[in-house]
Amino acid sequence: MNARGGSKHHKDLLFADAHFHSNPLRGYGAEYIVRKFRESGGWFMALVGLPPTSLGLQPSEEGFEKSLEILLKECERAKKIEGIKIACLGGFHPAMIDKMIDSLKIDPQRVYNMSINWVRHVANLIKKDLLDGLAEIGRPHYKVSPEHMVLAENIFESILEIARDYDILVHLHLEEGGWVTAYDIYRKIHKYSLNPWRVVMHHAKPKNLKPSMELGLVATVPALYQIIENLRDMKIINYVYESDFLDDPERPGRPMYPWEIITNSIRALNEGVVSKDILYTVNIDNIVKIYGVEPP
Repeated sequence: MNARGGSKHHKDLLFADAHFHSNPLRGYGAEYIVRKFRESGGWFMALVGLPPTSLGLQPSEEGFEKSLEILLKECERAKKIEGIKIACLGGFHPAMIDKMIDSLKIDPQRVYNMSINWVRHVANLIKKDLLDGLAEIGRPHYKVSPEHMVLAENIFESILEIARDYDILVHLHLEEGGWVTAYDIYRKIHKYSLNPWRVVMHHAKPKNLKPSMELGLVATVPALYQIIENLRDMKIINYVYESDFLDDPERPGRPMYPWEIITNSIRALNEGVVSKDILYTVNIDNIVKIYGVEPP
């Protein structure tokens, strides 16, 4: 692999993508993505199910069920690829709240009940080792009506109770509110007696990440070069890299391809932005702590 910014390849390093999506209906699909990441130097990937609307489905009970079937089949295909470890996460994206109410005209009380029942169903699949965690639970990162935000918050709190009762790993979908977002998650972890290494702030950019690290939280970070560079002086490394790849041909490479984690990391290493120790912590030590997998 040719890394931008230097000629060194550092083939002794291994890399992880802690959060990516696959769309076998319209995009590459998991098998292609996982195989290419492994061939580029990856050892671990966390595959996160897409919400129904990203798969051309309605946010209905039937749509959720179909999206889950797609995720389980994608996980099965991904786990057959040798030389790479896979975790699979499913759940309830907070954007579905607006779509259920606005598009399908579902009553908010029924939206709440449907959401919680659905998450309990996913939790049972986790208990049966068919999935490895919940994602992406939390709040919208865009402006919504006050009542929708209150509903999202109530669903969020109820899902955290389920996560506590089942001892489930969760990826959080949150607004980029900086300290106030981080402090809210810090309080929720203590309120529900959750293991902070099992509550992951997904897609944490520097505004959220820095206060999160100071509060002892855990996060996935988009491994864009500018973000890696921005974190060069971070003293606490309770984060892992992610691509959050959408596998959507209408938005190619958004937010980034999984293999760009590797090219960006090697470039940062060659340019003195990160050390091998930091890359080992981010790509191996923290992955093992979060996902409970055996190290490579």
